[in-house]
Amino acid sequence: MFKTYNKQDLFLRAALYHVYEGRCFYERVPIRFKDMHVDHIIPESITDKGEISRITKQLGLPELFDANALYNLVPCSPHENLSKNDDLYNIDYLKKLILDKSLPKVQSIKNKIENFKKEYNDDKKKSKLLAFLSEYDNKEKLEELYNQLANEEPYKEKREIIDNSTQYTFVRSMSNVKLVGNLPRYPNKEGNCLITFSNLRLRDCMITLNHKQIMRDLFEGVKTKLKYDLRSFILHQEKINPDIYYVDLANVRLPLEKNEVEQLTEIIDDFYDYYIKESTYIYNFFRKDVFESRNGKNRLKMIEINIDLWFQIKKFIRHFDYGKGDTQWHLFDATGSMIKVYDKKEREFRLFIYAEVEQEEFIVSSIRSVKLIWTDEFFLDKRLSNFSQNIYWSPEYTLHWLTEIFIPYVIYYYAKPKTKVLRRKIGYEKFYENFKINEYSLYQPNIKQTNDFEFIVGELQIFFTTYQLDVYPKQDLLNLYDCLILVIEKTDLDKNGLHYISSKLGVQGEYKKEILQHIKNLKNDLDEENKLSGFFIDMIFRGIIYSLTYHKNRLSIHEEDIMEQKLNLFTKKYLVDRVRREAYIISESDW
Repeated sequence: MFKTYNKQDLFLRAALYHVYEGRCFYERVPIRFKDMHVDHIIPESITDKGEISRITKQLGLPELFDANALYNLVPCSPHENLSKNDDLYNIDYLKKLILDKSLPKVQSIKNKIENFKKEYNDDKKKSKLLAFLSEYDNKEKLEELYNQLANEEPYKEKREIIDNSTQYTFVRSMSNVKLVGNLPRYPNKEGNCLITFSNLRLRDCMITLNHKQIMRDLFEGVKTKLKYDLRSFILHQEKINPDIYYVDLANVRLPLEKNEVEQLTEIIDDFYDYYIKESTYIYNFFRKDVFESRNGKNRLKMIEINIDLWFQIKKFIRHFDYGKGDTQWHLFDATGSMIKVYDKKEREFRLFIYAEVEQEEFIVSSIRSVKLIWTDEFFLDKRLSNFSQNIYWSPEYTLHWLTEIFIPYVIYYYAKPKTKVLRRKIGYEKFYENFKINEYSLYQPNIKQTNDFEFIVGELQIFFTTYQLDVYPKQDLLNLYDCLILVIEKTDLDKNGLHYISSKLGVQGEYKKEILQHIKNLKNDLDEENKLSGFFIDMIFRGIIYSLTYHKNRLSIHEEDIMEQKLNLFTKKYLVDRVRREAYIISESDW
């Protein structure tokens, strides 16, 4: 049996207003307490007992129906109540309204009524409650009301970085938004975060994002203002609803007002600085700008060799197992199929490399190459200091050891004599003088070229070919134009070269002086902030790289260093994009 209530009762009205968060039950729009109507979902004007019995039976409600039962009383805007009048909704809609929405709230309303009765137990206090409720006529006031009735408060302004041996955590809260994020810290290269809201609509909503979602979605368009519309997870339809922004994260769509979404983006931008810094540090430490890597784990491709050479390596390792002798080459653990370097004195491993073969469809026997993959998965004490001190061999040192020490010696060890007459091999030093690893490898990364200015500019040009829209500060674009101007001034461009540059930049002129003047005019037209596509930046880099590659120039090393500094913003965008993409682009398909 459901108890009945007087819909004019102050405690009932206050409880309904609180439990339904100050919103119309039907329209979900905020309403003022003094304007609130209390509506009967099933109209009390229905007196036909047969019809009442039919409805309650279909809904599974008690046969002794009372229109003033709590599940039938809901807060309503005046407009909606007058529009509804005495209409009876169809049974399917009634099931949704009562069984799914109002009935589950009955106990909360009862509890709130009892709490109000205890707290405001005389006429004087009732008047105070009424005045208190009647004051709230906008969203900010409703938030304050809800917080006071529920004994909750808006988030306090807080910013904290917790950095100790057990955790590395970012915490930032503003009045309506809070983000708690676990930052990457080797060996945990992947972080995560939790976003919550102190908001009437979203108070119980919690969004959790993993490393992939943070890098791919949360950091899209980071550090840009809302007006540029570059954060893909924020949707705003100015003409339809100018006051509401929709946030799409982790398959959840949330409505936020402008001040709330501004808080969210400010916190994200702050979080980004720490998250990307740590991710980039790990990325650079393991030279992932050079070594191809698998998604998620530190598995880095060192070199690709012919399968016959791999068989020789395995034979060499078995022969020089650390338990079989004490020469400088007796440093391998021959068990299993990996290259495992073992330090007998310290009793710990220095290196793990496993072999990966191309699995051709149907015909496995046709495999002719093997990739040697460095991994950190089997080290017990995973600290970056162990790699920097070469307690464990870093990827960069491992590549050096493979290509300049180990593989040359294996090839020499199993090489046959050059002549039948002497039946004697030349000495290793003489052999190594003429050794070229390229003759034995199908692939190997080139670490040295990454410091070459022309290579850097070429990488930037390729990157910006497909880069999205972004916002560029005026000074950084001035720096980019300065680099272009300097390169043109110091390069002996022929007629074809000048035509190439002018056509890419969309400027007029057949002579160097004219083209340079037009470029300077473009500089003068720049705004303080410029929303540009990567294609625009790509065209400028094309002019620079074309001049460096195909024409003689008189650039000094000092001038190249200056240009590298001027291109710092663009290099950072390139690096951050690689760091982000490593988190969600599966690289195995490229191997």
